[in-house]
Amino acid sequence: MRPSRLRSLNSPLARLLRAGRRSFSQGDPKQQGLDVNVVQISSSSRLPRISAALAATCAGVGLLVVQKQKWDQESQLKIDAHEAELRRVRMEAEAAAAAEAAKAAEAEAIAQANAAREDAERAEKAAKAAKEAQDAEDKARRMLEQKRAELAAVAEQCSQLLADLKLVVEGSEYAEARLDTQDLSDFLQQAQVFVDGEAFKSLRESPLDGMAELTAQCAHDLSAAKDQLAKLSKADAAEKQYEAAAAEMRAERQSWLLSGDVDASTLASALSRAQDALSELRTCGLEGFDIDDGQVVAARSVLSQFECAQQKQQSWEQHRQALHSAVTGDDALACEHALQEARAATCPPSAAMAIAEEMQSLPKPKRLPEMTAGPVQNVVDDCMASATATNSFLSRSELLDQASSLAHSLAIQYMLDKQELAYSWQSLLPEWERQTTEKMARLSNDFAGQKTHQKLKDIQDFQETASERRAEAIRDAMSEVQDQTDKDIYSLQSERMQELWAELSQIRHELDDQVQGLGRTPEHLQKLWSSDRSPDTQAESVSCSAVNLLALREGCREQLRKSNDSFANKVISHVTEELHALGKDAASIPTEQELQRHFHEQLPQLVAAAFEPRTGLASEIVGRIFGMMYMLKGEQDEASMHAALESRLGTIPSVASVEDDGIQKHSQKHNLRTLALATELVDNGRLAEAVDTLDGSLSGLCRSRADYWMSLARMSLLLHQASEALLARSMCLNAGLSD
Repeated sequence: MRPSRLRSLNSPLARLLRAGRRSFSQGDPKQQGLDVNVVQISSSSRLPRISAALAATCAGVGLLVVQKQKWDQESQLKIDAHEAELRRVRMEAEAAAAAEAAKAAEAEAIAQANAAREDAERAEKAAKAAKEAQDAEDKARRMLEQKRAELAAVAEQCSQLLADLKLVVEGSEYAEARLDTQDLSDFLQQAQVFVDGEAFKSLRESPLDGMAELTAQCAHDLSAAKDQLAKLSKADAAEKQYEAAAAEMRAERQSWLLSGDVDASTLASALSRAQDALSELRTCGLEGFDIDDGQVVAARSVLSQFECAQQKQQSWEQHRQALHSAVTGDDALACEHALQEARAATCPPSAAMAIAEEMQSLPKPKRLPEMTAGPVQNVVDDCMASATATNSFLSRSELLDQASSLAHSLAIQYMLDKQELAYSWQSLLPEWERQTTEKMARLSNDFAGQKTHQKLKDIQDFQETASERRAEAIRDAMSEVQDQTDKDIYSLQSERMQELWAELSQIRHELDDQVQGLGRTPEHLQKLWSSDRSPDTQAESVSCSAVNLLALREGCREQLRKSNDSFANKVISHVTEELHALGKDAASIPTEQELQRHFHEQLPQLVAAAFEPRTGLASEIVGRIFGMMYMLKGEQDEASMHAALESRLGTIPSVASVEDDGIQKHSQKHNLRTLALATELVDNGRLAEAVDTLDGSLSGLCRSRADYWMSLARMSLLLHQASEALLARSMCLNAGLSD
């Protein structure tokens, strides 16, 4: 096969073969040994051979291309490796140079850093030393100032304590112990703790002028206050003892005054304790405990009166017993002696005394047998004389005979005397009985009269004594009430003084806080001025509220302004939302006069709507004709009459409509009456009632045509209410600014 033929058959392939030849014909040692043999194909089998040649050629070319690519890759890898090695070497050299430069720079930087660090350390040490010196100086100064402040505070506390102690020492003499002792004891304990503290000792040892004298005076006054507290405690115990004893004496004295009975031992014991308490109070030397010893004097008087009464009762009892013994013994001399002693002792009248007086008034007793007393005595004398004369000369028998004769004579004489005495007794017995009866009657009458008189006298004396004792008891009760009232008044005054003292202390602390807070006052004023409560902000709120009020009064024809007042902003936002919800513009809301005019302009249409039987052009024409012909005056008169009747008679039930007329006629009548009533309300300026009447009573087409006017009226009423609310808010803000 010819080369030209091959190239003509496939020129791209021929170009590829030529390129292969050129590449393989070069002097590359790796490409030597590969020979390309061109096979010539005979022309007899041209097409198969050409195909085989082409296939072989393509295979060889492919192998060559693959080998070429492999060789190119290997060479490229070698070149890349060589370049990488060169780059590595160059980079190592650069890194070594950079390392050397870095080492040099680092060494230089280290040297500079060391020098700078040394300089910084020296400067830091110097600054630290200076700071330490300054801190030490500041600390010493602060400590000195703190020490001075502490000493000043302690000195102020000491001065305040000294003033309080002076008040305690001066006022405790006039204070009531039981009210102030506990508080005073607590105060003195706190004062003692303060005096025993280190702060007080430091103040006493401080070189400040006058501190030693101040602390010494404070300690002296504290000691005096303690002594005063001891006196107060002693006086308190003595006063309690006296009050307990006085209560017992008062109770016993009241018992004596009211019933005349008293427990002498209890009264004497209470009197002794009261006297001891008074002596103890006098030894305290306090002027505030000047206790009235009237209870002691009264108790002494009651005790002496009771002792006198007891002695008198005992004397009366002794004389009564002596009179009784003398009367029962029928001894006139004893009765007379006992009666004289009883009268001397002013004993009260008694039955024994009356009998003794009567016995004293009786005549002296006489001997009844005067005619026989002499002979009998003579006989006895003779017998005695004869017995005496003959006693020594008579014998025993003679004596016995003489004695028997004498006894016989005596018996005879005794019988004679007995008969004479019996005769005399029988003759004297009626007279004696008569005189005895008369004397007994007279004695009974006299005794009854004396008894009645003495009883009346005793009653009168008892009444006088009881009256005096009641008066004295009343005086004692009044005195006791007055004393208790004085004590209560003094207690109230003391409590009031304590309250005033506490209030004064609180005011003093508040003043101290205010003085300390004076430095924060400008800041507070600035915060207040920048807050919502500042006068500027309130004035702006007032002005904005006034502008909004005018805008609402004019139907919101001006733009409402926002203010800092949350209430006004809420009202304005609510009104704006309601207007947007109803699709109304603020400027389109009519005023009250415009609403009235608009209602009267729309009234014929509303009346015509009440007469329209159904929708349509003909119905509308008929309704308008009837509306122009109809007069609402009659409906207004009827409505007024109906209202007057309901005000007098109560609710009048409505009459059911006639079935033939139907519901339409009743609805027309109701709508016309509603329109008449609403017209009257609108003319009187009562728009809210007119809206309520139309909204609650109209129906049908008449209501649908009246909805637009009712919505305008509601918006107008809403604006009016909002303006009233803003007016009230503006007045409140103005009142706050005026205050």
